[in-house]
Amino acid sequence: MLHRFCFVVFLLLLYNQAFTQRYTIKTYSVEDGLPQSQVNVIYQDDEGYLWIGTYGGGVSRYDGLSFTNYTTRDGLNHNIVYDIIEDHQNNLWFATEGGLCKFDRFKFTRIIPDSLTLNSVYAIFQDKNGLLWLGSKTGLFTYDGHRFKKFTTQDGLSDNIIRDILQDKKGDIWLATDKGITRFDGHKFSTFKKQHLGEISIWKLYEDKEGNIWIGTLNKGVAQFNGKTLKFFTSKNGLASDIVRDIVQDRTGNYWFATETGLNYYDGKKFLTLTTKNGLSNNNIRALFEDLEGDIWIGTWGGGIDQFLGFTFVHYSSQDGLSSDLVMSILEDNQGCMWFGTWGGGVTKFDGKKFRQFSEKDGLALKTVTTIIQDKKGKIWLGGEGGLSCYN
Repeated sequence: MLHRFCFVVFLLLLYNQAFTQRYTIKTYSVEDGLPQSQVNVIYQDDEGYLWIGTYGGGVSRYDGLSFTNYTTRDGLNHNIVYDIIEDHQNNLWFATEGGLCKFDRFKFTRIIPDSLTLNSVYAIFQDKNGLLWLGSKTGLFTYDGHRFKKFTTQDGLSDNIIRDILQDKKGDIWLATDKGITRFDGHKFSTFKKQHLGEISIWKLYEDKEGNIWIGTLNKGVAQFNGKTLKFFTSKNGLASDIVRDIVQDRTGNYWFATETGLNYYDGKKFLTLTTKNGLSNNNIRALFEDLEGDIWIGTWGGGIDQFLGFTFVHYSSQDGLSSDLVMSILEDNQGCMWFGTWGGGVTKFDGKKFRQFSEKDGLALKTVTTIIQDKKGKIWLGGEGGLSCYN
């Protein structure tokens, strides 16, 4: 999900299939019906509608032609909307500054727990059993459709401010807090606040094929949690740097870590460090991606893109057509084309033969693209500083 973009201009890129080299960019703003330019969250429901939660303008539904806006006047409990999900019964749930609100496609219902302080809900998640989990600034809440239950540090949370919620393949719930990570196994909370993590700044969470949780940090390397123990790998163990920004497990089960001083390959026993001496274009790595052919794509900070073919690196830079050599995000679409989000240069599409740049001069509001996803209908969504864009 793309969320928490400030000063967002909502964009749609309409691509004419009859003319493969021609496209138009239409910009939608407040003048076109968007309730506000500050957008916190974008969510696409099962019917294909886009729901846009704003910072003060309520929520807006976009049907591809026009916006329909909903605010407190329509029953929404607060006009600051942090998160949106759709439950198994196709109801929409809004996590707002004023708490929790449900929309059954006809009316809004304010969900007010008895004698419980529920406000400033930052994250909302529905688990495999249909239970709602709410991360707020006053603790963790669960809601079964009838009753609320509250959990705080007294119950084992590492902190009462919950920023994100994840359910792993085993069904355990992982909570990202301001003071560490908490895991709920269905019976009790386990916290990794002091005795395991210490003063830690978490950048990346990743679940591998075996169900292990990997934690990339900005000061303590990378940690692996196997369900029982938490094991740290740092520069003392062979990691190139204790700053780990991305993690990928390839199809053979080996791991790749993006650090600020090189690329690490880990086979489960030892680390191998690859740097400019081995063929990398730059040692500062920000993004990793394994394509359908098993090649590893490496987004660097200053060297552009490296494609690792198993034995050699192939370099692509601004001299080859990349819009910027500062690469923040990578995606392979369902047609096999690669997309590279950059810092200051917009986004570049690569079809294996030539590059095609999309930047501000083309009408794109995004200069910096930090995240790229493709939805179920094949649309490419780009998020970052300056806006949200959709390439159709």
